[in-house]
Amino acid sequence: MLTFINFIIIFNLIVFFHEFGHFIMARKNGVRVHEFALGMGPAIFSRTKGDTQYSLRLLPLGGYCKMEGEDEASPNQDSFSEKTAWQRFSIIIAGPIMNFILALILFFGLNAFTGVPSLTISEVIDGPAKEAGIVAGDKVLEIDSQKIKNWQDLVNAIDLSDDKVEVLVEKASGGQQAYTLEPMVEEGVKLIGIVQGREKSFFGAFKYAVSQILSIFGSFFTFFSRLFTGQGSSDDVAGPLGLVKLVDEVTKAGFYMVVFFTAFFSMNLGVMNLLPIPALDGGRLLFIIVELVRGKPLDPDKEGMIHFAGFVFLMLVMVFVTFLDIQKWIN
Repeated sequence: MLTFINFIIIFNLIVFFHEFGHFIMARKNGVRVHEFALGMGPAIFSRTKGDTQYSLRLLPLGGYCKMEGEDEASPNQDSFSEKTAWQRFSIIIAGPIMNFILALILFFGLNAFTGVPSLTISEVIDGPAKEAGIVAGDKVLEIDSQKIKNWQDLVNAIDLSDDKVEVLVEKASGGQQAYTLEPMVEEGVKLIGIVQGREKSFFGAFKYAVSQILSIFGSFFTFFSRLFTGQGSSDDVAGPLGLVKLVDEVTKAGFYMVVFFTAFFSMNLGVMNLLPIPALDGGRLLFIIVELVRGKPLDPDKEGMIHFAGFVFLMLVMVFVTFLDIQKWIN
């Protein structure tokens, strides 16, 4: 039950931010929003303020921002279809951008609360470093004369080293000192017996959150590269059932992982929505780009048919991915 509740909260939080992005840019550009809804199906709560109906609907999966002239042409001045191409572009792209902003906020919050990974050593366990005299509070500067920028650089440098490694540290007591260590090997991994520390810093938390966002963008690029070159596998994708299983795992892992997963999932939704597939935000953006290049819009009826075909395609993909989820569970 807790897993299901967490899934509903996570999914609806992400959808809310996405649709709110469309909503605020629509209002900013003078587009009438008929309804801003969270959930699907019949309304269980509804309130009208100004020209907009705000509703909470029975099925807590999804949401929408219903704009004047979004799906069919409308001659009204406050219609989406009557706005300039750049105004429509800004309204559509605002949804995915809000997903990225949510991810940034969540990553920043985690980093500000738990601290940012640091090269300062928090603990020295039994091993080469302790025997040599390295202590907690020392900061690693170089490994084998190579400047270390982050902990992953340190891990890689030690792993690629020969039998001995030279470590330059900034001592907690002041000054610098070099140590020659012989890494120990456990389960095929070279270790020197130091534990990574974390530092709390407002600017550092934001900077690290940005680096996490960029790193995830890179992982998505790698995923799509593998997918389109035939190197991907069914294990790389997850449908609704797979997501529920992931939420169950992160729920058991604790609050930190739940928040981290929410940020990652928000990034995922933002990127997927930018794919140039009809019915998705990316597909609509593609039509606007074509309009800007041609100097005139495509026929609204034809565009509507293409988006409908895209919607059918996405539903078929969803069914297929759900089938893969079921297969994984059975296996």
